[in-house]
Amino acid sequence: MWIQFLNRVSLIDSLNVTETPNPDGTRNVTLSTLQLGQLRQPGNEVVGERLEVRWMQEGVEEVVLRDRFQVQAMAGSWVVHVELLSPEVHSDPQGLLKESFEFQV
Repeated sequence: MWIQFLNRVSLIDSLNVTETPNPDGTRNVTLSTLQLGQLRQPGNEVVGERLEVRWMQEGVEEVVLRDRFQVQAMAGSWVVHVELLSPEVHSDPQGLLKESFEFQV
């Protein structure tokens, strides 16, 4: 079921970086994903399902930003990695449960 679904859609819907910098020079970055895992509506949850979000700046993970969908990012090259973790999926040979997006701040 998941493999067929993710063959047609992406985990990452969009990523938005604000034009205007914050006073400290960072910019607000908002990640929009499918409404899965911790983003599911109440009553529609799946036990054990979650989206893992990792933010990398210049190839180094910013651990304090893990699993956040809105961050303040310093200038540089960034990659956000999103992975759907679900007890309903036992094998993902095509890597459809993982997606990455590169961007500049």
